[in-house]
Amino acid sequence: MRKVLMIALVAYAAAGLAVGAVVIGSGAPKDKEHGFTLPDFGVRTDIKPGSVNRISFTPDKAGHFAFACDVFCGGGHEDMSGTLIVTE
Repeated sequence: MRKVLMIALVAYAAAGLAVGAVVIGSGAPKDKEHGFTLPDFGVRTDIKPGSVNRISFTPDKAGHFAFACDVFCGGGHEDMSGTLIVTE
């Protein structure tokens, strides 16, 4: 009998985020330290394993804004980025 490997892919739909909305994010990595940076809004924090790490901010402008993990954390680090979309 051949071994079967099942891989699940998950895609998240974009959520509507408006100027002035309070954004609260949290992360609890299980492997190693990560970082979160969203320079256009002055957001930067370390995300440490073993605890829930929270950030909050209120976007004051509309547009597309890059965010990323800014602490090298091993394989896959280069894919830990995205775009925050804020609408009027």
